Amino acid sequence: MNQQEEFALPELLLGFGDLGVLRDIIQAYLAFLPRSGLPARDRERETHLLKGVLYKLADIPHQPVEVRITLTVGEIHSLRSAMQVFITFVKQKVAPSRERDETLEDVACLRQHLLDLLPRSYARNRA
Repeated sequence: MNQQEEFALPELLLGFGDLGVLRDIIQAYLAFLPRSGLPARDRERETHLLKGVLYKLADIPHQPVEVRITLTVGEIHSLRSAMQVFITFVKQKVAPSRERDETLEDVACLRQHLLDLLPRSYARNRA
């Protein structure tokens, strides 16, 4: 493995519609964090990381056909946390339906894809 491959940051490919959903999930999670029960230091870290992702998404049009964003390992873990909270919240608050279940499945697949972007040593420790 050369040095460039060793330090390459993962890229997330987002398709039509994914960008808006990702923005909404992040913003909802940021609103949830103060009431999450996480220690202040963890809340601050999560907030910082996710605001960084929102910053990366800010200049991207809302309906691109396809976009790639580079993410740090910390950002990936924070996004995965936000998605898990979203999945849990929707399961508790939204009545079961085909649309709800398909949406949750799509978010779960994206969450798993984020894990797949990580080198095995990082993924194994934070699955």
